[in-house]
Amino acid sequence: MSSIIYLLLLLLLLPSADSWNLPFPRLSPTPKNLPPQTSLKVFAKKALATTTLIPLVLGFASPSFAGFEDYAKTSKMTADPICFITKCKAETTSLTPTSVKGLKCLGQCKGEQTCASQCFNKYTSPELESWLNCALERENCLPLPPSATENVPIKDLPPPMTGVDFKKMEGKWYKSYGKSDIYDMFPCQTNSFNVQIDNNQVSGLKADIRLRINDDTSGFYESSLTETLIPQSDNFLKVQGKMYGLTFNEKWSILYVDDDIAVVDYIGETLQGPYTGGFIYTRDKDSKTVAEKVEKIVDFKEYKKIDNTCPSEVKGRGGIVREKGGVGGGSGRI
Repeated sequence: MSSIIYLLLLLLLLPSADSWNLPFPRLSPTPKNLPPQTSLKVFAKKALATTTLIPLVLGFASPSFAGFEDYAKTSKMTADPICFITKCKAETTSLTPTSVKGLKCLGQCKGEQTCASQCFNKYTSPELESWLNCALERENCLPLPPSATENVPIKDLPPPMTGVDFKKMEGKWYKSYGKSDIYDMFPCQTNSFNVQIDNNQVSGLKADIRLRINDDTSGFYESSLTETLIPQSDNFLKVQGKMYGLTFNEKWSILYVDDDIAVVDYIGETLQGPYTGGFIYTRDKDSKTVAEKVEKIVDFKEYKKIDNTCPSEVKGRGGIVREKGGVGGGSGRI
């Protein structure tokens, strides 16, 4: 009997993921380090976890809008389990117990955005992000039905300021105020822009982004990602990046920029649909002049202060907890 047939039998015979006690070792060995039968069973259990949970996972951090969230709640998305085995085998076998818990957490959210963001804050890891990238984006193991995202209204952006000078974005900024509780309020955010010039014109910008993701039970970790920004003919910026292993696309409107402050509104789109937000950059993390500079441009009451104090220790449920890891491979909008 071929190993693939054996795996399929195991997928049918093993208990559902919800009944597992997840008896994996702390650091899951790869199948080549295990006896053949044990290797197959470990792999099959992980494959089963993805097959059982993924019909709900695509709701994980999508903005809440009519259509997709309701669709996610029906639990009728069609996954291709063979795809996990044949095309994402390495990523599936690399899933750690924490990664599987993350998938279970995401599955329980059924498309609710805040719930999903909390799951990522607690369980995100390079292994989980790699699996999501393979299964949902690179190999399309779970095709998203077009009906889940069609006819979704996208908010019009206000136009950029007249004569916006993208060269003023060069250098390091603090993201000090944000609109979206989901996407804009990560603490300790710095965005460093490298402006690219071609024929005396700004041809693009590269943004190196660092932020902190807090976990109130085990501390925090710092994550990083890179965005590419391309000026368009109408002075909007076309933006692409990757968070939680998945690509996102955004359109930015710079409403105001000078040497010390920049105001940005944006719309974005992922596999699940659109999202919106806005933020205010400052050169100084404790800028005192933000309100008086921007109150004639935007309604400052729509913004919340982002915590950029960046303590080395944070208080969690169990008392004082410290940084639990280094810089991650990304965190984001999905």
